Amino acid sequence: MTDFDRLTEIEDRAQCLSAGAWRQRSTDTGIIEDAQGHPVAILGTSGAARLPLGEFFAHAPVDVRWLANELRTAWGLLAEAQLDFATEFRVPVPVGSAGGYAEVVVRRDDQGEMWAVSDGALTGLRAWVDGRWSYVSDIGRAAAFRWTREEAIAVAQEVAELEAGSYRQAAATATNTSSAGRGTGQ
Repeated sequence: MTDFDRLTEIEDRAQCLSAGAWRQRSTDTGIIEDAQGHPVAILGTSGAARLPLGEFFAHAPVDVRWLANELRTAWGLLAEAQLDFATEFRVPVPVGSAGGYAEVVVRRDDQGEMWAVSDGALTGLRAWVDGRWSYVSDIGRAAAFRWTREEAIAVAQEVAELEAGSYRQAAATATNTSSAGRGTGQ
């Protein structure tokens, strides 16, 4: 079980609890009750003496919800900070559409924080600009590296779908041409 799974289970258990904090019963602090006065835990008879375990139980629902929220927030900030180290993301073209593996690459500019949607080539790099592939050497780096990371990833997902459609269309055309040639005895 991952830490994320465990946190989700803890949050699910906390959802079953009544809203708000519990309290120690004023006449017997060994009894923990909800806001309506219904007992939720009995720690023993203690009279009016405050019980540390009772204090812990009484605040547990609110404390657990707060801790879970803080942990999720911290994990989100950590994930965002880790993304700052990434220099590229790869978006696969849907399986089967190319007859093999294909991908669209989201690449960060070496000089800044702008991103390009590219074909991933090491030389002759092409970027997706204005609905088509263009060589970066022809359009310039500023035109290619034009998006924020989030924008570039979204565009790359769209381009991957377009590429899949192009591959499927090319495969269908090739199959039709091949089938037509076999039927004529050529």
